[in-house]
Amino acid sequence: RINIRTPFYARRTWFEYAPEYLRGYVPCPCCGYPTLKIRGGGECCTICRWHDTGQDDHDADQVFDGRNGDLTLTQARQNFSESPPDPDKQRLLSLYERLITVENAEMAEELWDEIEIIRRDGQGWPMA
Repeated sequence: RINIRTPFYARRTWFEYAPEYLRGYVPCPCCGYPTLKIRGGGECCTICRWHDTGQDDHDADQVFDGRNGDLTLTQARQNFSESPPDPDKQRLLSLYERLITVENAEMAEELWDEIEIIRRDGQGWPMA
């Protein structure tokens, strides 16, 4: 059963309805932050480390293809919501959170410039 009042759904919904602030990124199905270039493309989220195989709410209780171990999407979402984020990802998380409160596209662009620097420098990326 889906609880739309969780921080995950609030975050994902905001990002889904504000594409003008996302520079082409889409929300991760696990953590809800806009870290993926395409849904279902197998990318690994820089925040929660979920490998996106296209799984979402309709099949969140199934285990897919093994790239996420034996976790279902539902379990991974719960783990993310209950575990403190890695300290090295705190800056990236705070920038994503600030995107939710921006007042205009110019402010969003400034935040994305900072996000891109962190991503380019490898900070906040999962280790291969």
